[in-house]
Amino acid sequence: MFLGSQVALFRSGLRPAGFSLIEVLVVVAMVALLMAILLPSLSGARELARAAVCGSNLKQISLAATAYGLEQRGWLVGSPNTSGNGAPPGFAAGAYTPTASRDHYPALQVFDWASPLLKEFGTRAPRDFKQRYTAAVSAVPQCPTNRRRTGPVSYPELMDLIPADTLAPSYAISRFFTYVGDKAKTGETAGTLWWHEDCIPARYVPKPDLIKQPAGKAFLADAHIVSKTRGEIANANWGFSSQGAWRSHDEGPVTYRGDFLRKEMWRHRGTINIAAFDGHIERQREGDSDADRGKGRDARRAKWWFPSGTRTELLPSKATCEPEIVVP
Repeated sequence: MFLGSQVALFRSGLRPAGFSLIEVLVVVAMVALLMAILLPSLSGARELARAAVCGSNLKQISLAATAYGLEQRGWLVGSPNTSGNGAPPGFAAGAYTPTASRDHYPALQVFDWASPLLKEFGTRAPRDFKQRYTAAVSAVPQCPTNRRRTGPVSYPELMDLIPADTLAPSYAISRFFTYVGDKAKTGETAGTLWWHEDCIPARYVPKPDLIKQPAGKAFLADAHIVSKTRGEIANANWGFSSQGAWRSHDEGPVTYRGDFLRKEMWRHRGTINIAAFDGHIERQREGDSDADRGKGRDARRAKWWFPSGTRTELLPSKATCEPEIVVP
């Protein structure tokens, strides 16, 4: 019956209904336009989901660090006066060198907060240095947006320490919370507090329960991958620490500065996740480091990255362009 009707249409000079070339092109153009509109939204939604996972990871790490502090008389994990450089609280091993760090089990380097927390995540820190590095950046939760890999490393003393093509750390500790003040330093031998900086308040020690305004001070945050040579990802010396997001200028290529490093920090659509010392997680915009007479706003607020009372004019390796303030 159907075939007969088609034959009748053909004999009558009529054709079955169909699309013209112009109609097909219009439909294709409309589909392309809709995809162009929707894809950025879908990409943004995926990144927001990854940012939420990242914040959850920071919460887990904060809880692990709290457990560490309970076991270690309240000391901050990752301070070279505590567990950094493989040291138990109040331990000094003399001058730090990358080679010597292999003997300072279990830490990887002088500001390492990750490997002392491995046991909190059900992993034993390997004694082999390369295996320990890999464990510290894989067993500890990592940001799903971070896809940066390590290498190449051009420093001869580091080439046999950093595994090639390994995931780089996602988070860093704000390193100025890991020092002690001049008057808190007790010596440079085992059992003393020794890693200090002049800019830090005189009696400051790295114990989170002694930090003023803990809800506004950054323990860990999305980190830039520090490199001492342009375009390379070394990670051995400073890969687990950062000077934080407060800087008055971003001029590169210089360590801690420039677009290459800043994009690592503000990886969640221009925002950064911060784990505060009171345990809560915040997502902050980049802000302006020159706002509020140089104290900054949003993630650029100086108070996030330094103990209260830090005198920025005494910062080590201070650039002349930095404002001179006392951190609130």
